[in-house]
Amino acid sequence: MIDLNPFFKRKLGDVLCYENEQENYLMQIIAVSETPNSVYLEVESQTQSHHINTYHGVVEVNLNRTRSVRSVQETAIKTIQTRK
Repeated sequence: MIDLNPFFKRKLGDVLCYENEQENYLMQIIAVSETPNSVYLEVESQTQSHHINTYHGVVEVNLNRTRSVRSVQETAIKTIQTRK
């Protein structure tokens, strides 16, 4: 398994973009923790058809349960969707 913690520490403050068929998600990396091994992302989405921005709040993703940056993004989106 790859240790993603150093990657997210270097990218602190950067925005990751994730696009799917219906929405674009912007995820700003706001904090990284070594214990637990987690990244905290502030998430906003934009509906492609109406260009409406929606703020979703802060999501914690456990890096020990993910294998790639893409899986971190997908986990954050799943977390948001379960909140609805």
